[in-house]
Amino acid sequence: MRKSIFTCLLVFSIFVASCADSSPKNNAKSAYVLASQKVSKAEKAFNLANYADAQKLCLEARNDVEKIIENYPDSDVAFKLVSDSSIYIGSCRYLDLKEKIIPQLELLNDSQMQPIALAWAVAVKNNAYTDLAKAIVKNIKQFDAKTIDSIFNCVLLNIKNPSQAEVLRNEYRLARLGVSDKKSEPVAVVKTEKKSAKIADVAKFLRDVSTSASLISYDVRNAEKLRSMAKIASCAEKQIVDKVVSELSKAYDNVLKISSQTMREKALSEIAIAFAYTGDNLRAIAISQKITNGDLFYGVFKEIAESACKGDNYRAALTLASRLSDVQEKSKFLSSLAIGVAENGLYNEAREIASTVQDILLRNEAYAKSAKLAFDAGKPNDALQCISKIDVKNLNCLDVFCKTDGLSVHNASALRLACVANKLIGVNEKFASALNSMSIVEVSRETAKLDEKVIGTIFDNLVKMGKEDDAFNFIVSRFSQLQNNNVAEKLCALAESTKDKNLSLKIYKKLGELASVNEVSVMELALHLSRSGMSRKDAVNILGDSLPKFK
Repeated sequence: MRKSIFTCLLVFSIFVASCADSSPKNNAKSAYVLASQKVSKAEKAFNLANYADAQKLCLEARNDVEKIIENYPDSDVAFKLVSDSSIYIGSCRYLDLKEKIIPQLELLNDSQMQPIALAWAVAVKNNAYTDLAKAIVKNIKQFDAKTIDSIFNCVLLNIKNPSQAEVLRNEYRLARLGVSDKKSEPVAVVKTEKKSAKIADVAKFLRDVSTSASLISYDVRNAEKLRSMAKIASCAEKQIVDKVVSELSKAYDNVLKISSQTMREKALSEIAIAFAYTGDNLRAIAISQKITNGDLFYGVFKEIAESACKGDNYRAALTLASRLSDVQEKSKFLSSLAIGVAENGLYNEAREIASTVQDILLRNEAYAKSAKLAFDAGKPNDALQCISKIDVKNLNCLDVFCKTDGLSVHNASALRLACVANKLIGVNEKFASALNSMSIVEVSRETAKLDEKVIGTIFDNLVKMGKEDDAFNFIVSRFSQLQNNNVAEKLCALAESTKDKNLSLKIYKKLGELASVNEVSVMELALHLSRSGMSRKDAVNILGDSLPKFK
């Protein structure tokens, strides 16, 4: 009996000892398994760019492991943790979790960088802090000043090259001030006609004018003197000009007393030009009409044509055109006259005059310049009337709306049409759409590189007309023909502004494809995605391998 009781007690003691011995081992293993599960969850969060959750889980896993070492030092798990650097926790080595992943997460979760979290992640992964700084400078207007100052300073702290950091800091300061750091283009020097010499002795000068006017009927050479003195007076004060004009009126009356028609008309031609020099175009035109000699009339016309086209006395100026027999000369004069009339705000009259110009190029020029003047004066409907009159056989006249120097024929033609279309969208969208379509046709004919300004203007027109899908398809279909990728900014702007979420996602996906083959800046794309409000899952799919990996 005693022997049986003793045996039972022995077995129970061994069992209790066995349980006491195995419990810490099992607890250690169980704790490690739970810690590993947290790391696996952290990896999923990390790969979705949810770095806050990933960091929280990783820190918890590390703390759990440290407790295993502290609470169960005799367990196999604890022994391996302190002796085997290759031991895994979840899908990564425990050593990497401590020394690589957690420090990286601490950097990724910088609170100052949350407004541009995705771009910051791309910079951290690729050590591309310089690229991020440049992207911020380029897109600085998208952020409020206080936020962007904090972000930019944080980026600069990670740039190891002091000189590079200082260059970027200066670029940032200029951008914040709205000042471009690009060198200004040289300003073209416009040559101006040399002004007449200043009148040294005004009293003597006026006496000479009066004397010549009085003696002109006796010696017609005084007419030439009056012409020369009128030119000198044109640069003088108004009081002097008025006195010269008064004397020219006396001279005119005296010229009419000359009995010889030849001498009289010769003197009249000089007096007419003298009146034009003093700004009295109406008198100059009226006097020239009295000249019957064709050669003399043409000489006067050549001298006063420019001033006659100012538009103040356009009806009188039209009488000059009726005297011209040369079609080209007449077209040139009428075209200039139409433009002069438009400068005075008489757009209907300008169109009427332009319609009489026989030369197609000069007629188109008159319509185009009149339209430009109307646009500048805030009269888009008048501009539309002028534009609609232009003969499409030659559209070089539209150069007045944009510079096309250095562009190929098709690029230049497309830019002209697109620029005019842009101005007309709010006036007559149907007409604007037709012009923009013509611009697209010109683009389709270009086999070489396309000018980005051309593509950008057409794109802007389509967006302004509400044709966002067409705008996206247009710019993407021609991406391979562009010289660089600045138009990607327009796609980003459309993705941010459109109310069509599907289109926004489609745009960003396309930009992601282009970024993957270095056609667009992945850093700028990440910057835009950070602000897009898009789901983190979609953003991660778009950026793909540009984002950091868990291991």
